[in-house]
Amino acid sequence: MIPAGRQYAVSELAKLELSAARRLELARMFDITGWIRPALADIILKRSPKKLRSITNDDRQRMTEDAYIAIAKALEAIQVERGYLALRPPPLQILPSCRTHAACQVVWPKIWFDLVAPRILNRVEPVPITDLPWIIRGIPSGKMEILCLLDTARAFKNNSVLQCEEIFVDQVTEVIKEMYFGRHTVVQE
Repeated sequence: MIPAGRQYAVSELAKLELSAARRLELARMFDITGWIRPALADIILKRSPKKLRSITNDDRQRMTEDAYIAIAKALEAIQVERGYLALRPPPLQILPSCRTHAACQVVWPKIWFDLVAPRILNRVEPVPITDLPWIIRGIPSGKMEILCLLDTARAFKNNSVLQCEEIFVDQVTEVIKEMYFGRHTVVQE
């Protein structure tokens, strides 16, 4: 009877529009581990340069100061990855059908640094890293063979660097679960 009541209460709480910090607080208070990752994703993956500044002092107290620091470290790590990514264009794929591959190799870095890197590093509205293959596909090819551009986007789609934001969310989720619950087993809701 008690577990059914708990499950009902958790499902009713989930229907409310609670801030990410409030969800983290309730997750910590009532051992609702299934709420932690979605709340962290809301904070970390939010497309705003003022992610940390938008967290109020009340929010920090709700989530705990240690959780806030873990989130800040994840956001900093993501910014570092964005910087590395912006400075390293993915390798241009060699297509036997491309008759102008030498020209494509010259043009590709210029396309990357002029059109893609600024969107990765944009401080107002940074592009989600997972969207980069589709952004590459949509770039006007200019002096580059469209097939080279499309094949490079296709190959880049399988690059593990595209998952770095999600990986950092997963890592900070584990850190915060450890902070909130220690090593004891908690029911996923």
